[in-house]
Amino acid sequence: MLDPWLVEFWKIVMDLYPLPNGCLPVSEEILPAPKYAVNCDTASVVTPRPSSELFNATVVCNQRVTSPDHFQDVRLIKMNIEGSGMTFEPGDVVVVYPENCEEDIYEFFRLFSLKADMHISVAPMEEGAPLPHFLAAPFSLDRSFFELFWHFGGSDLEKERLREFSTTGGQEDLVEYAIRPRRTVLEVFTDFPHTTANVPLAYLFDLIPPIRPRYFSIANSLRCHPGQIHILAAIVNFRTKLKKPRRYVQHQIAEHEDKVWQLLCDGGVLYIAGNAKDMVPSVRDAFKAVVKKSGSLTDESAEELLKNLEKSRRLQIEAWS
Repeated sequence: MLDPWLVEFWKIVMDLYPLPNGCLPVSEEILPAPKYAVNCDTASVVTPRPSSELFNATVVCNQRVTSPDHFQDVRLIKMNIEGSGMTFEPGDVVVVYPENCEEDIYEFFRLFSLKADMHISVAPMEEGAPLPHFLAAPFSLDRSFFELFWHFGGSDLEKERLREFSTTGGQEDLVEYAIRPRRTVLEVFTDFPHTTANVPLAYLFDLIPPIRPRYFSIANSLRCHPGQIHILAAIVNFRTKLKKPRRYVQHQIAEHEDKVWQLLCDGGVLYIAGNAKDMVPSVRDAFKAVVKKSGSLTDESAEELLKNLEKSRRLQIEAWS
C-alpha cells in the first residue's frame, strides 16, 4: 500500500531535513487555500473576450465511413475553419475541446444556486498559474477529490462518509461507490446535497479539473480542401453505469424544504422506514437540516426539537440492518 510507505518516507525526510523551529507539518484537518480567486457579478454586462488560441469551427459533415455491419463506427468529420487564419502541414494535429451537455450545465447551476447570466471573474492566486478553459462536470472521481470535498461536510453523516473515502481503510468503499460505477462529480454533488451547498465557488476549480483537449490527426490537405479540417474519429459509446444521478428521500426533503417545514408547523407526522446504516440517518439528518434552517435554530435546538417529536410520536422510525 502506498499510504504506509508515504508515512515512512516523510518520517525519514523529516529526520534528514527537519523543519525550522516553530514550523509544523500542515494538518489534514486544515482546509487548504483555493488556487483561484473568484468574484461574481450579476449586474454588469460583460462581453467575453475571445481566446486567440481557440476557434469555434462549424461541423459541415459527419459521415460514417465503415459499413453499417462493422463493429466499429468510424466517422469522417469535416469542420469549416474559414476566417480562422489556420494553416497546417501533413502530420499536424488539431486540438478539439469537448463541451458539457446542457442538461449537466443546468443541474450544476441548480446545485450551486447559480444563474446562467452570472458574470464570474477568475484569477489565479499564484502568479503564472494557468486558468482552465472549461470545467469537466462529468469527470471520473479519485481519492484526491474526497480529500478536499469532506472539509465542506454539511452534516455529520455526510462528512464522516466523505472522509472515509479519503482514508486508507475506506478505499474498498471508494471503489464500490465511485470507481467501479464510474460515478461523476455531478452525481456525487447530488448524492451529498448538504456538503455541496457549503462549497465556496472558488473551490470548484480545485474540485473539478479542466476539460482535457482531444488531439486528432488531420486527415486532409489544405490545398485540396481550403478552409476545412477533416478528422477520422472512432466513436466510443461511453456512459456511466449510473444512467442518472441517484436521488434518494433526503434529496427530495432538501429540495422541498419549505413544504416540509410547513407540514411540520401544521402538525404533520414523520415516518421513516429503511436501512439503519445509511437510509435512516441520512433522512433524519435531512429533516434536521430543514428544521435548523427554516426554524432559524442552532444545531442543538434542532436536535432537541427532533427528540421532542420522537417523544410525542410525531417522528416514528422503523429501521433494520
